[in-house]
Amino acid sequence: TILNKKIKKIFGLNRANFSKPLQIVEGPIDSLFIQNSIAVAQGDLRIPKYKGNSILIPDNEPRNKHTCDNIEKYLTQNYKVVLWPKEIDQKDINQMVLSGITVKEIQQIINKNTYAGLEGLAVLSSWKKI
Repeated sequence: TILNKKIKKIFGLNRANFSKPLQIVEGPIDSLFIQNSIAVAQGDLRIPKYKGNSILIPDNEPRNKHTCDNIEKYLTQNYKVVLWPKEIDQKDINQMVLSGITVKEIQQIINKNTYAGLEGLAVLSSWKKI
């Protein structure tokens, strides 16, 4: 039972280094593979307190309207967001690792596919499949 729905459920804050970019993912297991990452156990990845120093890493769900709407909202608010390249079929980081993609390769993909603002909205329009 959730006692207070206004308080975010965040996994990994105790190991985060706030002097480096903070990578925010959806699932706690995903956060274990990525350096300096935390997981928000709810659909909304935004943590306004860390906006200027965070990269939002949503699951790879270009057919999910809720995910696409959230990404659009993040980009409109000028958060940095990862949009997974088309050659990535897996839904999340855990599945990528299980399929044989190394953690180093995943981090390189994240670094190469992080967008913000208008550029991100342009990439999102071709990324989403809804």
